[in-house]
Amino acid sequence: MHGIPKAARWASLSLAALCLVLICLLVPQLFYRYHTQQVYTGLRNDDLTQARADIDAARSWSGPLVSRNDTRRIDLAEGELSLRMAETAPNVTELLREMEKAEKFFAEAVEIDPLDIDGYTGLARATASLEKVYPFVLRTPFHTSALPIFERLIELMPVNLYSHALLTKYYLSKNMTAEVHAIVGRSISLYPPLYYQLIRQPFYSMTMHEMLKKSLFSAIENGVYVEGAYKVLSDLAVKEEDYPAAIGFFQKSKLFRPYRDNSGYDLQLGNLYLQTDQFTEAQNAFLESLQTSDKEGRLNAIWNSYNGRKRYNEFMLFCKGISDERLSEALELVQAKCLIEMGRYELAISHLIRIDSRKYAAESLYLQGYIAEMQKDWDTMELRSQRATVLEPGNSKYHLLFSKALKNQKKWPQAERAAGEAIRTAIRPASWLYNHRAWIRWSLKDFDGAQEDWEQAIEISPENGWFYYSMALVYEQGGNVKEAIRQVKKAIALKPDEAGFLKKQAELLKKQQHN
Repeated sequence: MHGIPKAARWASLSLAALCLVLICLLVPQLFYRYHTQQVYTGLRNDDLTQARADIDAARSWSGPLVSRNDTRRIDLAEGELSLRMAETAPNVTELLREMEKAEKFFAEAVEIDPLDIDGYTGLARATASLEKVYPFVLRTPFHTSALPIFERLIELMPVNLYSHALLTKYYLSKNMTAEVHAIVGRSISLYPPLYYQLIRQPFYSMTMHEMLKKSLFSAIENGVYVEGAYKVLSDLAVKEEDYPAAIGFFQKSKLFRPYRDNSGYDLQLGNLYLQTDQFTEAQNAFLESLQTSDKEGRLNAIWNSYNGRKRYNEFMLFCKGISDERLSEALELVQAKCLIEMGRYELAISHLIRIDSRKYAAESLYLQGYIAEMQKDWDTMELRSQRATVLEPGNSKYHLLFSKALKNQKKWPQAERAAGEAIRTAIRPASWLYNHRAWIRWSLKDFDGAQEDWEQAIEISPENGWFYYSMALVYEQGGNVKEAIRQVKKAIALKPDEAGFLKKQAELLKKQQHN
């Protein structure tokens, strides 16, 4: 050390001191940014407790080098956290408190950056919610309207669909019908496929069609999703039962997809031709639609189209135009289905018995069993449906047909087991399956089991009055007339003109008087 000049020593010490100062200043900033980033991770993962802890940690590291932009980011995060906390608030008072916090933090964010889209989006959401909650909790209107905030947000992001959706929701809450139509029209002109979401909304009606058409033509003129715009115009024309216009618009949409798979397009075009009884054009379009990898699935879709319009002769004629050998057995199956609908059972069977492959064997046997049911041939119905369940034990409808065959022959225990398999293998709970087994159990005098099944049926389909009527029968059989009356009244509430319900209620009331 003695050999180092004094000036050099001072320079080294000064540099070390400067490094120490910089470390002291930079470390807080680094930790601040780290915890800010962790807040957003917590929000993405719905870990609100961790997000809260990271916000507190970030603010504890606040220092002189923390920029206004860093502060804005943590304000945005805390505003979003408060909105999420409001969603799970245990009471309206706590909800109001979280909403007020959200508004405060988002307002601070947009004060730092007046062009902050995220800040204005959050501020609009929080303020709109406060407009609803404030009068309910404090019996006084909220002091700020969200409308100018939404308008500023749209000004900053005129083509942002999420912003338009938020403003639409706000207008709806205020019953501003004209404004709803205007913002929806603007949204459709920006992205025509939004129409398919619009038609699922409760405020949609055909009175909006003229506004929608103007927006769609605007989109076409501006080159915005032109194919989609023409498809929507076609859909509007279908709703208005103007099928020639629907076909015209749909054909125009194809011009904007020349290099893509058109098989799905041809299927829809075939459906439109079918609606207008242009059978030759429909047949040609449907044949074109078979140029796809899933030919069998497409063939079934085409059959569903003809079946839906009960155009059975036309479908059989269409089938004659199919020459693809790979569809031979699938074709036999759909032709048999068509012949069954026509009541030509023997001819349908002649198609079904030509099916050799295991792929279609179970379905062929099922259809043969169904024909036997139509002909009241219970033995054949039982044999065919049972063989179908052996080949495909996971198919619920096969078990149901087998159960019906056994029920028709009063083989109650076996019918109940088959019904249980139908319920077990169903893709989703089905009220009619429980109802089917309930009546079998009723015949077995297993009234508790029947009641359990009808309770399940009601849980799945509470709008079906017949299930309450059946429950009334169970309670009546058990001597609980009061509860039976209560159940039949539920049935009548759902179907006031059903004579059977009214008759049963009169019988029960008479029985109650005698008791």
